[in-house]
Parts: sequence; C-alpha cells; structure tokens
Amino acid sequence: MYLKTIFSLTFSLTLLVAGVNFFVNPIGIYNPPMIKGLNDAQPAASAYLRLEKIEAVKRLKPDAIITGSSRADIGLDPRPEFFPGMTPYNFGLPASTINEQRMTLEFAQTVHPLKEAIITLDLLSFNAHMLENKQFDTKRLSPEALSPARSFFDSYGTIVALDTFVASIKHLRYIKHLDRYSYCEPNGHKVVNDVLRDIAMNGAASMFGDPAAALKGPQEDFSFSYSDKPDDTSYKQLEAMLDFARQHKIKVIMLISPLHKRGTEDQTAMDREWKSRLAEIVRENAARYGEKPYPLWDFNYRNSLTVEPIPPAGDKKTRLKWFLNSGHYTTEAGDIIFAKILDLPEAAKYPDFGRRL
Repeated sequence: MYLKTIFSLTFSLTLLVAGVNFFVNPIGIYNPPMIKGLNDAQPAASAYLRLEKIEAVKRLKPDAIITGSSRADIGLDPRPEFFPGMTPYNFGLPASTINEQRMTLEFAQTVHPLKEAIITLDLLSFNAHMLENKQFDTKRLSPEALSPARSFFDSYGTIVALDTFVASIKHLRYIKHLDRYSYCEPNGHKVVNDVLRDIAMNGAASMFGDPAAALKGPQEDFSFSYSDKPDDTSYKQLEAMLDFARQHKIKVIMLISPLHKRGTEDQTAMDREWKSRLAEIVRENAARYGEKPYPLWDFNYRNSLTVEPIPPAGDKKTRLKWFLNSGHYTTEAGDIIFAKILDLPEAAKYPDFGRRL
C-alpha cells in the first residue's frame, strides 16, 4: 500500500509538472494552445534560444531563412512584405560561429526546401579559436534529428525536467513584466526590451562603453585556421555554405553587418583582408557553377548610419535611431538593409549606406 501511494503521488506530480510545463511553454519548444498573457511570448526562453529556434524551424517549416549572429537576430525582422509568398524565419543565433551558421542553413533545408537565404557575416564569427556555444548541439541539427522518434524526444524530452519547471516559474514572473525582458517573435526576430529598458534608465551613451576600446581590432587570439592544415579554415565553412546553396538551388543574398563607428575609421588590416577574401570566395563559387555571383553587400564602413552621433553621458532622453550599442543595429536600420538588398524604393533615401563588393 505504501509503495502504491508513493507511486501514485510520484505519477501525479510528474503529470502536474508536465502539464504546467506544456501549457506555460517556458522554453518555447512545445506547441500548446496559445493563451494570451500566459504563453503568447516566452521571455524565459532567451536562456535556451538554440532549442527554441530549432524547434520553431521544425514546426514552421520556413522556405526563407536568415543566418548569422546576434546582430541578425536583433536587427532583422523578416516581415511578410520583405518575403512575399514565403514563410521567413530569422535563424540568427548569438555568438554563433560560421560553422554553426552553416549547419543551421543545412538543417533548415533538410526540414523544408528553401527558396531563399540571407547570410549575414561578421568577422568574429570566422575566428577559428572562438569556442562554440555550450548549447550548440550538432545532433539536434543533423538529418537524423528529424526522424519521428528522435524529433519527438528532442521536442518533448524536457517536459518533465526540473529545470523546465524552474523556467516555468521564471516565465510566469517575467511575462507579467514583458517590457523588461527579451523574447523571440514567432518569425524568430528577437525583441530586446531589456536593452531598451537599460537605455531608458542609463542613457544611450552607456551602451557604447569606452571609445578607445571600440577602435581596437580583434584580440591576438584570432585565427582563420583551425589547425596547421592549409585548407582547415573558417573560410571553408563559408565555401561549403555557398556550395550547398548552389546544389539545392537556394537564392542567396549575403551581407556584412554594420557596426557603429566611434568618430574615426576603424577598418583594420584584418577586416580589409577578410572582406577581400569573402569577395574572392563568392567569385570562385560562381565560376565553379558557371553562374552569376551571389550578391555580397557591405554595410560596415563609415556612412551616414554608422556615424550616427552618440548623445553625451547623462543624457537619458536622446535615442539613437540606427544603433542600440556599438555592435547591434536597430530594426529601423535592418529595414533599410532589407530595402537595399531587395532593391526597394526606400533604399534611395540612403544612397551611401550599403555597397556591393
């Protein structure tokens, strides 16, 4: 009788935890009925962003994606007007390497054939010494992850976990004050209410740190090479992405993300070499397939948007239109990027922003 009682209590508690986790959906990976004010946003899921976005791609089956780092994640809102007739998704992942970005492209294509991919590029993503994010799981991005049994386990294997229940408690606290926390919209774009709140409290200048530090290039521990082998480089990851896109007939547009310029030109020798090599890779890729080169846009140089004046310290009223901080541009700037790369009328208002390499 005692064991039966213990079993019944354990079973009931497990069902309760699973039920709470399912309906609250704190990690954003389940698919419960949407209840406004309960699970229509997942502010606690920011700590599990890779899980959330992988499951969203499996669920939505987009035919147009954006790859890249947090700059794409925050700055590019893939609204329907930019992707007519398509289902777009922002698959940008914070602090992701070009290796992880390659895998996200391949995974999205495996889930559902892609029509278009916007590949955003950042120098730091090419650092072969950069450690992969702890949540980066190659198994979840493999074709085998889409088998029915594995897919179900990846989606619901966490539903009775204590960590998920703790996340549910955090979620219930956070969603009452959604204006203080970041969360992903259904199309993958991240809304950064936490950053906007910091700006409101401390002023825009506080987000830009030391001007001298902003002018420094990558640290000495930077390399494009994973090993001593000549071809074992981060550039090869990009080459593989472009080959994959050609082989699967995916329309590709590439762009280099803009960074704020602190009053002087900060194009380092490494940055110039990197851009030159990117352009070379694009040309070589086109030549191998006898096709036109994919468009490669550069937005990271001194222009009317990237030299936007920073208000003085202590000014808590003035807001920058184009930048949240030195490394992340706003969705307003992202909309201009879309206009440029898609040749929309709005682009004409900003003639010096964006150049083809």
